[in-house]
Amino acid sequence: MNFQLIKNHLQKLLLIVLLVSFALSSCEKDDDEIENRDALVGQWDVVENKANPNNAFVETRDINLAYIVSMTRSPVFADEVYIYNFFGLGDSFYIPAVIDGQNINISNITLRDHNFEGSGTISNNRENIEWTYWVEEPNGDRNQYQATYTYR
Repeated sequence: MNFQLIKNHLQKLLLIVLLVSFALSSCEKDDDEIENRDALVGQWDVVENKANPNNAFVETRDINLAYIVSMTRSPVFADEVYIYNFFGLGDSFYIPAVIDGQNINISNITLRDHNFEGSGTISNNRENIEWTYWVEEPNGDRNQYQATYTYR
């Protein structure tokens, strides 16, 4: 009996089992990421508040003047959406945001001379997102905002 041949076959079999297991587990994660992302696609009403110098938030936009953002799927990443009209900067501009479970994050990105970073928490029913983000204005001022997105 050739033990070396048996050992080689067992090693190959183990490698195949590991590769198949890895492939299946990574597919499940991608499916979850796509499902999380796709649940956010659409239009959202935005009510945004700015922190004053004492870090208390004051309403900066009346509910009747709230603006709308649109979220679309990223064509590149399964866990990413594009948010158009973020911060009311216009429908032709978008911010990429990464979804991780119930969290959504904006990494340091510049759009129309504003620098943005922040994060949000997605409600369990996917109908609201509570955001906290920082905006560095073109004049160098850095302000903190809180916003509530409500699915339309």
